Amino acid sequence: AVRLDFPVGPGRARGGSRPWRRAAEDTRREREAAQRALGEGGVNLERVARAVELQDSLDVSTATAEAGSEHEALQAATTRLLQAATNGAHEEEVASALAAA
Repeated sequence: AVRLDFPVGPGRARGGSRPWRRAAEDTRREREAAQRALGEGGVNLERVARAVELQDSLDVSTATAEAGSEHEALQAATTRLLQAATNGAHEEEVASALAAA
């Protein structure tokens, strides 16, 4: 016979239906530690997708027309939006980048 011993979380009796699962408290502590290590920022995937969409439009417009000052301004706004989305910038910076894009 094979016997498998798994760590058992608090409140879980040996031989329960899923003894291999980690305790919820252990998972919560690990996620909190990861959040502290990463800081409060993060990547906003919706904003990254919007920045990529804008960049694709800019690339197409550059290939089909002359790039003027309006194009350069939009390129700068798109770059700021991408930076704000990937650097976890303050909400004021993100709002400014969204408004400009």
